[in-house]
Amino acid sequence: MKKAALAFLLLCCIIFSACQKGSSHASSFSLEIIDPQTTGTVGESITFTAELNNNAEQEYHLSHGIPLILLYIYPAEATPEEPLLSTSISTVIQPGETISKSIHIELLEEGNYLLKASCRFEAGGESIELEAGPISIAVSAHKPS
Repeated sequence: MKKAALAFLLLCCIIFSACQKGSSHASSFSLEIIDPQTTGTVGESITFTAELNNNAEQEYHLSHGIPLILLYIYPAEATPEEPLLSTSISTVIQPGETISKSIHIELLEEGNYLLKASCRFEAGGESIELEAGPISIAVSAHKPS
């Protein structure tokens, strides 16, 4: 009886271990656009920031293109072209750490725009792709009275 119980316990440990190895690392990360300004006027300068968060309790080595976080604004009726990233570098992200990327732009034309952030990397042997947005940005010719 003891041998049967021990064998069952060993089998459970093996199955649990196999399930852990196959678990996704993607749930360890989140990508957010932080408090975006959603209106502006022509000639105004605005800064947008996106943050990649390691929500896990472990360190990860990220293999990625340059930059790690892409943050871009484009006309609402357009489809953005994402660049091909051929250079690969490694970044270490600690448990609970946040990596930020900001862009500073001057609004040149009135219209409706979309703000989007994306991030592609490998962590723990898994390819991970995260997106935030799109968020609508309205640019007017003059400040509202």
